[in-house]
Amino acid sequence: MPRTLSILILAVLLSGCVSTYIKSRAGVGSEIRSVVVVAGPPDHWFDVSDNRRAFQWRMGRDCFVTYFAVKQGRAWVVESIQDPAYAIC
Repeated sequence: MPRTLSILILAVLLSGCVSTYIKSRAGVGSEIRSVVVVAGPPDHWFDVSDNRRAFQWRMGRDCFVTYFAVKQGRAWVVESIQDPAYAIC
């Protein structure tokens, strides 16, 4: 039982680390392709408006980090990042 609890705690802590790592490597002003290189393809994406798109990466069961990007030429450039609603995912 203690080993299972230790693994669970480690998984929770690492999920928060992944979010911080992604943001430190590819933040506002970078192309969304930079985020994909670090985090892999997004779990979801959808158009928010004509030239704005949201890209979501799953960080836990019901926990997503959302990158909002604007279309600039042929590239999507990160405009803002929304952290998960939960303190720990």
